[in-house]
Amino acid sequence: MPSFNLTLLVPESERSEYIERLERFAHPDLNLISEPSDITDVVLGTSSKIFAYLDNMPNLKWAQSTWAGVEIFNQINHPQFILTNAKGIFGHLMAEYVFGYLLFLEKDIQTKLNNQNQKIWDPKTTGNIRGKTIAILGVGSIGSEIARAAKFFGLKTKGFTYSSESSPDIDQYFHSLPLNAFFEDVDYVVNVLPNTASTQNLLNIDSFKLMPKNAVVINAGRGVAVDENALAKALNNGWLRAAILDVFKEEPLPMSSPLWEARNCYITSHTSAHTYIDDIFPIFTRNFEAFVEGYPMVNVVDLNKGY
Repeated sequence: MPSFNLTLLVPESERSEYIERLERFAHPDLNLISEPSDITDVVLGTSSKIFAYLDNMPNLKWAQSTWAGVEIFNQINHPQFILTNAKGIFGHLMAEYVFGYLLFLEKDIQTKLNNQNQKIWDPKTTGNIRGKTIAILGVGSIGSEIARAAKFFGLKTKGFTYSSESSPDIDQYFHSLPLNAFFEDVDYVVNVLPNTASTQNLLNIDSFKLMPKNAVVINAGRGVAVDENALAKALNNGWLRAAILDVFKEEPLPMSSPLWEARNCYITSHTSAHTYIDDIFPIFTRNFEAFVEGYPMVNVVDLNKGY
């Protein structure tokens, strides 16, 4: 049985941890080489790093991305290698992010902290999320986890997918555009859709006008889904209650972006769901063994669909 040469393309701060795991894995058919080259058969790394070095790996047979997002590879017309991603490991992290910020808003934690700093005793009660409606754009593995967490908190759920209805925690599914009815009577709108032609600027000025004025928009999926200038306008005009944004069309977000100073806009820096090695490495080892033995691999990307 042939052996395969692996190149690591992960952030330098994480490289030693990956090497340690590979040494413990100690598969007899796996050789670690230091740089991407024409003898690289397998690569493990971030989507952006893998893509950047594709020309250095002309004989690549399989790429395992540590990210769920792989749309950068859509630029390849006829890929000659298998691409697998990290789908399925980010759901719980995204759910923590979404509900962490929703609780922050509803419990008015910022005001409580400000009062504490000023030694103000304010017994005013705050809001809650129970009984409200959350609309989830994209009910794959991530959206399903968000829906499951929503049910724990007692929310009503809407879900948008193009066909599937795999989550039992969605009360009402929507499958086609426009999303007029989807945006009606919602309190929270969460986008976790992949980046495809049909999702670009899906959240636009018309979408924001359809939402109730108390709606909160959360984007933890892809930055291209949001018309950022329109969102800033909607926030500043009071058409929305707030926005929680982790991803943007251009990252880092330019200083000139109106979102920095938009009313009730909470910006994080693409940190909602870090890839932890404990989550990704079991996918890699399972896929490597399947790759060697010729068995079906998990999380194989259909580049025609973009996910």
